[in-house]
Amino acid sequence: MRAEEPRPPVLTHSVYSLMARGSMLLARGLGLILISRRLGGEHFGVYALLLATYSLCASVGAFGIEQTSLYLVGRRQKRLPILVGNSLLLALFCGLPAALLCFGTVTVLRDRFFTGATWEVAALTALGLPIGIAHNALVGLAVGLGRFRYYGFVELCKWLAYLALVGLFYVRSGLSVFTSLGSFFAVLLGASLVHLAFFTFRLHARPTPCLRLLRRMLAMGRRMLLVQLTSVLALRLDVYAVRFFGAMGLVGTYALATHLGEILMYVARSFAMVVFSGTARGSRPAALRLGLLVGALVMAAVCLALGVVFLREGVLVALFGETSRGCVPSLLVRMPGVLAAAIALLIAGELLGRGRADVVVRAYALAVFCAVVLFWPLCRWDTALGAATAFSVASTAQALWMAVVLKSARALQAPREASLGAMAPSLAAE
Repeated sequence: MRAEEPRPPVLTHSVYSLMARGSMLLARGLGLILISRRLGGEHFGVYALLLATYSLCASVGAFGIEQTSLYLVGRRQKRLPILVGNSLLLALFCGLPAALLCFGTVTVLRDRFFTGATWEVAALTALGLPIGIAHNALVGLAVGLGRFRYYGFVELCKWLAYLALVGLFYVRSGLSVFTSLGSFFAVLLGASLVHLAFFTFRLHARPTPCLRLLRRMLAMGRRMLLVQLTSVLALRLDVYAVRFFGAMGLVGTYALATHLGEILMYVARSFAMVVFSGTARGSRPAALRLGLLVGALVMAAVCLALGVVFLREGVLVALFGETSRGCVPSLLVRMPGVLAAAIALLIAGELLGRGRADVVVRAYALAVFCAVVLFWPLCRWDTALGAATAFSVASTAQALWMAVVLKSARALQAPREASLGAMAPSLAAE
């Protein structure tokens, strides 16, 4: 009789994942203070819009590569060399069209949406897309392998390097939209090289592309592409709504509120990543539910801390400068939606691990639909508060939908191969 394979320690992995996200939170939070103080409202608005456009184009160009890599390597680790090679190929051939899409979008809509964005900044944002897609694919492989300790330390070093670069430009009065984005993409490139060296020399997984299996990864990627695209739209669409109905300076103020709210999302992603990996690798359901419970409690504590610290305009202005003046009402209205979106992200981690990508896509599509319907009447009433209200209502509806479906998904115990993992047995075959 075969002995039961050891199950991954969900809570231990959560600690290392929190370390990774905590370092990201610290570095990006301090970097956000420096960037907002140096750039001012209008230029910070350009920076925020470019980052939102980068995230949107990356979700399209990545073709679900991060989640697909995480899922497949978790099911059969012997395929790591092929998955590394195929992930790099996908990053190259999907990243280049995404870069062209990003550059074309920014340049064509520069007068209407991206006022103040130069050609150099547009080109840098486009160049960062293949780098970011490759980085996310390699991170997915590391997490799928259960290497959370390694992942945590690499993320810690990456974000410390980011903070050092931003701080250096700030001290030397060279911090601009271009150097702020350049610092971000530079550390992504460095971390990608570290991951590639780790797989090649430490795990002896020399990249070995396999075109026959690449098509099957693309088939899985189509499902994950919809997950990525709808999730990014649900989180970023309100920033575009503010720009559509308001001026670039208002975008800077509102974007600061969204960045502060996303501190909670960083915590949620830490637990969601562990739950996704654990579900795909077959962790005990009780351990996964404990991870979800701990994640929800930690998020509630973080939400309370954010309310105590940041819902005072004097504190915000002292930290972030004049860009933050007037963002407290938007932050206050948007925070319930951020909490709902964070809970939905935790639930999505388990649903994706169970192969229920269809449910996750419907939930995010519901959030996007609700937000779009509400933007027009609410933003005409008040641009910033209307966008924040629409986001909170849409995110709450999404979280309620996913919570209802999760219970039935646990009861059904549908085979993973029937949806997300339809190609996984073929990929894992020897």
